[in-house]
Amino acid sequence: MARLDGQVEEIINARREAQGEEHGMEELPQDLLDFFLKSERVDSGVGSDNGGAEQEQPQQTAKVVLNRQVIVDNIKTFLFAGHDTTASAISWALYLVSKQ
Repeated sequence: MARLDGQVEEIINARREAQGEEHGMEELPQDLLDFFLKSERVDSGVGSDNGGAEQEQPQQTAKVVLNRQVIVDNIKTFLFAGHDTTASAISWALYLVSKQ
């Protein structure tokens, strides 16, 4: 698992470098990893202390901020879930074709 974590980290670092060279930070996410990386950069503003004063501004919805380990875990889940379901579907399809 440590080796896989390292490979996912390399992919994330390569994507970050590519985003810095080619794309602006405000560009919409193009795939799942871009979406996760964008959520890592977002500042939620949650937990700010207003000194007990009542806010007269409408409440803002909190944005999800993911840490690096959550991103790595989600990418691994996505990779393995996609692999297993595709392999299972192909296996069943070949089995059913062979029975006909």
